[in-house]
Amino acid sequence: FPNKTIAYTILVHAYRNARSPVGCYNALLEMHRAGAPPNKVTSRDAVRACVESRDTTTLTKILDFFIAESYPSDAIAWSAGIKLCFLQDRTDTAEYIFRQLSSLRAPALTRDVRLYNTLIDGFGKRGSLVRALEYFGACLADPTVRPDVITFNTLLEACLRANAAERKSVGAKSRSVLRSMRRNDVRWDLLTATSLIRLAVRESNPLPTDSVQVRRVRSQYLTFLWRGFGKRKSFVPDEFFYNVLIDAFGQNSDDAQARAVVNEMEDSGFTPDIYTMNTLMAASARRRDFDACTGIYEEILARGLRPDEFTICSLISACGSDGARVRDVAQILKLASDLGLKRNHAILNAAIASYGKNLDGALKLWDFFRRGGDRPGIAGYEGLLRVCGAAGRPDEALRVVYAMKKDGHRVKVDAYSAFVRGVEEFNAREVYSGLKKPYLSLLQAECGAATSRENFPVQRIRLKF
Repeated sequence: FPNKTIAYTILVHAYRNARSPVGCYNALLEMHRAGAPPNKVTSRDAVRACVESRDTTTLTKILDFFIAESYPSDAIAWSAGIKLCFLQDRTDTAEYIFRQLSSLRAPALTRDVRLYNTLIDGFGKRGSLVRALEYFGACLADPTVRPDVITFNTLLEACLRANAAERKSVGAKSRSVLRSMRRNDVRWDLLTATSLIRLAVRESNPLPTDSVQVRRVRSQYLTFLWRGFGKRKSFVPDEFFYNVLIDAFGQNSDDAQARAVVNEMEDSGFTPDIYTMNTLMAASARRRDFDACTGIYEEILARGLRPDEFTICSLISACGSDGARVRDVAQILKLASDLGLKRNHAILNAAIASYGKNLDGALKLWDFFRRGGDRPGIAGYEGLLRVCGAAGRPDEALRVVYAMKKDGHRVKVDAYSAFVRGVEEFNAREVYSGLKKPYLSLLQAECGAATSRENFPVQRIRLKF
């Protein structure tokens, strides 16, 4: 080949097809020694080879090579590399790549907003809204790029995924994002509208104990958003938008508006699928309205749809968690078997939680699942811990925690939170005092929820497992 760059680029592409990122890196070094400067196509193939092979070590070597020699690089490919680092939980490497690329200037690197979008998305999925906002601010301050609608949608999604420590200020921060969107003259799209509805529900935090007035105000605001979006000529809703709207009204226990959304969905030419009907049924299941759920189940059959695992889970949840409809739960589990459905973690958790504070019954069901070859997973264990809390039995909860560890699960604070949730729901506060308190303190320590104020003689506790 008279043009060595083309020849070596073909070689790098061949190594990429062979899933050999190390071969790509060696070809780049040989290319440099031969005096053939790599181009953007060469860099794209080399980076893509690392991404497809999930090799972040070679990825950083290739990055350092391009930085040291100031060869032209492809920003889109590096966005995929940053995404790979987040998938492998290597945020430090992702930020290192971004810092190194920030030192390059055109023509070595044409800056692209996708670099910022990938970082915002990566930190947002990890629940770190503060870090996502930091890179959003850096994007606004960078004169070479301009945020697009994907930037703002990704940031709104980060608001939805914010961790517990940052969740209180999500409403104010999401409104700041919208104001910035208007200042930068970025037109919102369908995904923006969907995120706003989900944020409205998240910020108001609907609870079963909410008063009628609170629910009415929340429904009015959701209706305002729904109708306000519909007035725009450019707004064309899709099935996902309608399903999110149904779920929002369902969480607010407003069946009438949820059904109105289904009717408008059909008028717009969309046929409700099993996901839509499951979303509608979940609204009734939250209120423990078993009759309404069975009516929706019959509607699913009448529409010719096939029930799935989520349908069964909603039916079980509608039975309540006070142990009064255990026989109905057994019939629903038999129905799932007749339909050929596999019992997933959500079904097992709902079935166990339906026993309320009947710990003996929940343990028998647990043994039945295990003998049948089912592995309940963390969700099933947490459901059983909730029943232990409802029964006021921290000693049994300790047995469950040790069984979790023996089963290979990592016990987190969520396990203790599930136990406390059962205590609070059934007012089993006797566990906080008396003879059961040492067991509770040890349970806190095993779940990583013990505080420095707890001081108790662990060696005096006799546990038989």
